[in-house]
Amino acid sequence: MARGDLRLQQREGQIEMARLVAHAITLHGSLVVEAGTGVGKTFAYLVPLLLSGQRAVLSTATHVLQAQLAQRDIPAVTRLLGIPVRVAVLKGRSSYVCLHRLEQACQENGGRLRDPALSVQLENIRHWARGSQQGDFSELDGWDGQSQMAALAGSTTENCLRSACPRVADCHYLRAKRQAASADWVVLNHHLFFAETTGRRSGDTSLLTGRGVVVFDEAHHLNEVGTQQLAAVVGTRQLNAFARDLVNQGKLWAQGLRPWSHLAMSIGQAVRLIEEMAGSAGLSGRRSRWDGAVPSGLDGDAWARAAIAMDTALRSAYESLRGTASSSPDLGRLLERAHDLVVAWRRLARGRGPDGMHEVCWIDWGEEGVGSNGWALMSGPSESADFFQQLMDGPEADATGWIFTSATLGHDTSLSWFTERLGLKAREGVQTAQIPSPFHRVNQMALFVPRRLPMPSEPAHSIALADAIANWASQLGGRTLVLTTTRKAAYRIAHRLRWQVARGGCEVLNVLDESMCPRAHLLQRFRDAGAPSLHDCDPDQASVLVSSMAFWEGIDLTGDVLQLLVIDKLPFPPPDDPVMEARSRQLSIKGLDPFVHGLLSETKLTLKQGVGRLIRSADDRGIAVIGDKRLLLREYGPQLLAILPPHRQLMDDTEMMAELASMRLTRPSTRDPKISGSPG
Repeated sequence: MARGDLRLQQREGQIEMARLVAHAITLHGSLVVEAGTGVGKTFAYLVPLLLSGQRAVLSTATHVLQAQLAQRDIPAVTRLLGIPVRVAVLKGRSSYVCLHRLEQACQENGGRLRDPALSVQLENIRHWARGSQQGDFSELDGWDGQSQMAALAGSTTENCLRSACPRVADCHYLRAKRQAASADWVVLNHHLFFAETTGRRSGDTSLLTGRGVVVFDEAHHLNEVGTQQLAAVVGTRQLNAFARDLVNQGKLWAQGLRPWSHLAMSIGQAVRLIEEMAGSAGLSGRRSRWDGAVPSGLDGDAWARAAIAMDTALRSAYESLRGTASSSPDLGRLLERAHDLVVAWRRLARGRGPDGMHEVCWIDWGEEGVGSNGWALMSGPSESADFFQQLMDGPEADATGWIFTSATLGHDTSLSWFTERLGLKAREGVQTAQIPSPFHRVNQMALFVPRRLPMPSEPAHSIALADAIANWASQLGGRTLVLTTTRKAAYRIAHRLRWQVARGGCEVLNVLDESMCPRAHLLQRFRDAGAPSLHDCDPDQASVLVSSMAFWEGIDLTGDVLQLLVIDKLPFPPPDDPVMEARSRQLSIKGLDPFVHGLLSETKLTLKQGVGRLIRSADDRGIAVIGDKRLLLREYGPQLLAILPPHRQLMDDTEMMAELASMRLTRPSTRDPKISGSPG
């Protein structure tokens, strides 16, 4: 069945998966199924689900995939089968406008809105909110969920007034939850699934009540999302949001009674002190474990001073709110938040979780500039197995079928990489299946591992790889995607490529990178550059997109748009990552090799995801380059090569250049300018 329209195409793998899903639904069983690219896994679970008549929860990785399910895939299936189904899309609270906070933000109190541009933006949002039925910020063109507008006009779990809100009867989020409760199918994302099933207050209706099926698409994300969502957290986001609300709400309801700006400034200074410490220690983009009561990489005395400064600032805010909280529900909620932050900080700043017994504690430091991306103290489980065991054994799950699916879930028939981490491998009655891609990739993909590159640990590696990419991309006419394991490597490669172009060291290339524009716009520019043109050598058509881990999955660049995929090095997780260390300890306790079953297993899945960006349709053809000769030199190399799609291996630079020339000469747009291709 072709996705998104009414064309039909026989796919044996899709039929096999649909039968497995139907069987699991009928028996209220559990199915874990890996479906390779081109199987059509979405329709393979939607069709049997629709035919079953069951009410269901459909959870996927992102808002974009939620919209794709609700707006394209589900309508296509219901039209084909002629069976209607009521579908509700549910997002997190911050995705909906908060009418109460929007009204407060629009008030001219104490000169709060000195910026005319801010006033105009807020007025535009208020005008939109008056006519919006859903109140979903995604209805606004160019909406940025990280902007100041989102903080002013939206709410979070922390600042929501709940039943005390004066606009509770008009709350868009609560309306969306009511619609979800009455719908046949609820479409949400993994983060919200964890939030809804772990953070329910007494009396709240469970997300699973009356649901016969739960489907997790893009299920390979579940363990990592669970690690984040199940953790106790205090960091830049929570602290800055609290400080901002402290000023705004304090001045609104208790003007002059407390030094609100000074209290907020003290919290902000404490946040920046920790940012500066991490920046000086070179911890950007890393996770720190705890050495006793001090995060690794930081001076003990300096950390103690920073922790005391934060504790003092939070305690002062709490004491100030105690005497004014009765002035309004907003200040009352702020008092609760202050109390929670004080308690959480005192535990987490010593490397302890809420009960002092969590499996792992760590600090996430922001990528490439701690000050802009912040930091977060976290404590929680290293895996989500206990959560899923309790969920699937709960009273509400007795008559529930569980479907877990993705294109990448494991390397063996038991899909142990996935099933072990979610506690499914040892669970009775869990069925696993692997359905391979229908594409004949041995004729579509070539693999090249350059032997002349420096080792990835050598400083010259990124520069040498960038010079090689300039040569390859010039020969091919762009159409090149570079995936790196760090933002630092992406920056160095993009910078070197531009330098080569500027000095005339290669043909003119249009170098795109993540710093230029949002991801969706960047991908569209790359697609447009790869569309067939009458001028195949036009510099605008010779584009190289350099990106970090955010682009290793979830992107479709079909046809001639992408013909060369370069991965800078094998994506091994950092061995000193505290979460990976905790998982390694658990593997050792089980008698398993932490490298083979931990680090190497993670690397296999990530590498498989990255290389999977290249061949996305039966007509695609391309070259995958892995710029890491450890793949040829280390004993684990054959294991990594074995998980890649079927391919031809190019042995040297001569074969590589010949393959590039062949692809350029046989491209439809090169052979015949009148032939049009797909922009992807």
